[in-house]
Amino acid sequence: MSGLTVDRLEAGVFDRDAPTPAQADWQAYVSAHGSANLYHTLQWRDLIADVFGHAPVFLRARRGERIVGVLPAFRIRFPVLGTKVVSLPYEAGSGGPLADDADVERALLDALVDAARAERARHVELRLLQDAPALRGAGFDVAGSVFHSEVDLSDGEGVWKRVGRDQVGKMRKAARAGVTVRAGTTAADFDAYYQVYLTSFHAFGTPPYAARYYREAHRRLLPGREVQLFLAEHEGRTVGGYLLFRLGSRAVNKIAAVLPSAMSLGVFPALYGHVLDWCVAEGIDWLSYGTSAPDDQGLVGFKERWGASTHTVLRCTVALEGTVTALEDYYDPDTLPKRMWRRLPRALTPPLGHLLNRWFA
Repeated sequence: MSGLTVDRLEAGVFDRDAPTPAQADWQAYVSAHGSANLYHTLQWRDLIADVFGHAPVFLRARRGERIVGVLPAFRIRFPVLGTKVVSLPYEAGSGGPLADDADVERALLDALVDAARAERARHVELRLLQDAPALRGAGFDVAGSVFHSEVDLSDGEGVWKRVGRDQVGKMRKAARAGVTVRAGTTAADFDAYYQVYLTSFHAFGTPPYAARYYREAHRRLLPGREVQLFLAEHEGRTVGGYLLFRLGSRAVNKIAAVLPSAMSLGVFPALYGHVLDWCVAEGIDWLSYGTSAPDDQGLVGFKERWGASTHTVLRCTVALEGTVTALEDYYDPDTLPKRMWRRLPRALTPPLGHLLNRWFA
């Protein structure tokens, strides 16, 4: 590790039109790294810090003046529950270091554990798709958690050969029923999507994000074309939406939501098909469909019928005080808390959901 140093990126809001030299170097490294996506960027860092109040722990490794690795994470602190450091919150599968080699990776991991101790964190958590020897060397326990689905779009239109015929048929059925899909660009479009999302997540028993998350995504990310919203409409009403985050040729489906009353129209296939066409036209070569619970084979199968391959997300943890909180119940669709959540008035779910999401991250 000769000549290798690790430090914490300076504080300060990122201005894409006038970044500091250190910010510009971070952004350049992330943009050039083949495994990076929007969640590794400083615009995403500032959105999460602003909306949820989490303190960034963004580490960079350098040889001389050249960046050779980065590790983005956040300190999450909550009354009574304590403090944890997570890379990365709000997205399973994108955490951990982006590094030039194994030595850099290990140095970043060691530095993150040291930073977590300084923050008096109860544990450190990485959520990533690929295992690495450096993890165990740095004291991490590595275990499988949820499933992640991703689509290889490097062959462009060839992806349609991997899409199930049943899904293509449902797309056509949706079109015959009058379902249309368009890009959403205005604040009103994002608010219309949010209402669909609230209704859908209430039915699932899942705590939603507050409206501010989506409004800030619109305000901060739309100017750089880093967020893309697709709205499905039927008879003049918004019945579904698909929110996509993008960095270069890599894109991530954050949340697709459809009104329960519109499911029979084939809105999900209409949205997924439209997004595939958009990605091919935009030169996207990797698309994440996000995560699924291990026992939700219906959702996993649906994503695979849309050309996805499935991988296990690794949850890598170091317990610094006590034990690490389990996440399984958060993904289980039929726990008592979720059944109770469905009985709450929908108007109460955004503020309560924001509090829960601040901790679960």
